[in-house]
Amino acid sequence: MPEPVLAAVVIAALTHALDPSPILRLRRLHRDFYVALGATAGVLIFGVLNGMLLAIALSLAAMMHRLASPYIARLGRLGSSHNFVDLTRHQEASETPGVAIWRPGEPLFFGNADTIFGEILSRSRGEAGIRAVVLSLEESSDLDSTALDALMEFDGAMRVAGLRLQFARVHDRVRDLMTAAGMADVDGCCSFSVDDAIAAVGQAAKSSAAQSDSSQ
Repeated sequence: MPEPVLAAVVIAALTHALDPSPILRLRRLHRDFYVALGATAGVLIFGVLNGMLLAIALSLAAMMHRLASPYIARLGRLGSSHNFVDLTRHQEASETPGVAIWRPGEPLFFGNADTIFGEILSRSRGEAGIRAVVLSLEESSDLDSTALDALMEFDGAMRVAGLRLQFARVHDRVRDLMTAAGMADVDGCCSFSVDDAIAAVGQAAKSSAAQSDSSQ
């Protein structure tokens, strides 16, 4: 191949590779921008192979950080519908009186379970008028043994705090694990939707009040 043609091919390839628009797009999306910068710097400093390995390491570190420090949304009912949304993003949604509804933004696993449950317990106990907590587990299709143990401990801590705990959007696999771990009344404390969970909390409160009246 003539040298001028080869030079043109190389220049065209480099021009395409040095196009900053993909990185600028990541900056606008606020996703993986710093990982992309680190990967670019790694390739320029350490070479292609080592730069790619650095990019993989940075991606894994970013993913673990996101999973280990998830956002926990407080949910509220959207109008008179059966939909429950993040209260901080939907000001038109309303809280359910006496019930705190929480939804972790990432699946529960050994690296975040204690943090999530500790924050929910602290925020629920610190709010006046809360008598029950609904925990939406829609993001967790499975639980490792550490997360399951943390869930069992959380259930016990809620009982000690005098708060009823009702689970919502529980996957069948997680129900099976709860049963195998010895959790009492799994069918009663697990609901398929947040709306069903709130109804279960209300029914339990009525039953408790009726028992109190009959014992007097």
